[in-house]
Amino acid sequence: MALITCPECNKEISDTVKDCPHCGYRLRKMKQKKERKPIPKWIIAVGISVISLFVIAGILIYAVQLSGEEQKQVDLINTKIAKRISYDISTDSLSKLSGYIKEYDSVSAEYDELTWKQKFRVADYKKIDEKKEETQNRIQEIEKSQVDAVIKSIDDIGEVSLYKEKSILVAEDKYNALTKELKKRVTNADQIEKAKDRYYTLSVDDTISKINSIGKVTLSDNGYSKINDARNAYDDLPVAYREKVSNYSNLLTKEKEYDKLNAKRIRLEDARSELKKGNLNKADKLLKKLPDSFSYNGTKASVLKKRLKKNRKWMAVCGRWETTGGQMRVGQTSKDYGDSTWWYLDFKKGDYSIDIRCRINDDGTVKVLIDGGVPVYTSYSTVSEGVDADIKSIVTSKKMSDMGTVRINNYTTLTLSKSGITVSYKKVTTNEDIYFNYTYSTKMILHKKTAKY
Repeated sequence: MALITCPECNKEISDTVKDCPHCGYRLRKMKQKKERKPIPKWIIAVGISVISLFVIAGILIYAVQLSGEEQKQVDLINTKIAKRISYDISTDSLSKLSGYIKEYDSVSAEYDELTWKQKFRVADYKKIDEKKEETQNRIQEIEKSQVDAVIKSIDDIGEVSLYKEKSILVAEDKYNALTKELKKRVTNADQIEKAKDRYYTLSVDDTISKINSIGKVTLSDNGYSKINDARNAYDDLPVAYREKVSNYSNLLTKEKEYDKLNAKRIRLEDARSELKKGNLNKADKLLKKLPDSFSYNGTKASVLKKRLKKNRKWMAVCGRWETTGGQMRVGQTSKDYGDSTWWYLDFKKGDYSIDIRCRINDDGTVKVLIDGGVPVYTSYSTVSEGVDADIKSIVTSKKMSDMGTVRINNYTTLTLSKSGITVSYKKVTTNEDIYFNYTYSTKMILHKKTAKY
């Protein structure tokens, strides 16, 4: 059994009674005529709101639709954002990181140009700002590291000495590599100039000392080394400090003295070389410029001059000689018929040349070096056009105690004199029928010297 409320008197009664014991209201009539309760207002309000949201959502979906070109712009900026937020900034250089900042700002500028509905579809845009901040922090970290490294390099210079040049230059290079703004953060930057001034002041004193230590100028390795060291020390000084080298004029004097001695050394060595080649005239020309007292590495100018003086006649022979006359011939001869027709060719002035060099031996003899050739006929013909010719080489060397005739080979002789050279060539061959002989001969006169060796 349950209690209910009487609709008439609103008093509680049992749900099993037919009539209300208080007012006599018949409960069966109430049940038969039971009225529906009205729908609560909040339910109606919620329903209207839901319907409104669906309507608004539909309108928004239509409003935010993008055109093809707008979607391309969104896709492009999404690609750029994805790429830039993926940069690994942990190992990149400062210049690259600075470039990244520009890229981030560029993306932000492009984003700002988009419409609100395009921005609605851009993903991860907030991560660009986060990546930019992260990159800026990394830049600050690197810059601090660079500044700290410069400060340490300057501190590491310590007390300045002549051995601290490298430390000073390293510190200065690191400082100069910084940007203008970072240089302001180097708290001990003024110590670089102080260290340089101290170092160059010490270098000036060292240069003065090196110049004073040169002493007498000689051609020895040590003599050259002292001058060279002093010169290098002076040249390494900045211009402003060179003026403080009080004895610089002494260095210039020593260098001039050495240059004069060295020029003599070169002449002496060149003269000795020319003598070995047999170029007596060239050696004599070099030795004339040297004092008899000059010597180097055991070679005395006076000794070489005496050797040339004893062999001066050979100097007249050394040189290039050109033809001034002569003739080459070919002819047929017979015991029974005598000489037959001869073909010949006269030499003109300057047609051929021979080089003569004379190398003086220790025993007083001369080795004559001959370089040239003699033109000869090599065949005989009754028709001149059929006569062949060739140049027979006479490149050789002969030991001689005096000028005169020397045999080059079985067919060739060469005569030397102060006035020039004469070359003779003669070769006789027999015919197949042995009745005739063929004589090939050349006489070449070379009495004009066009170059002295």
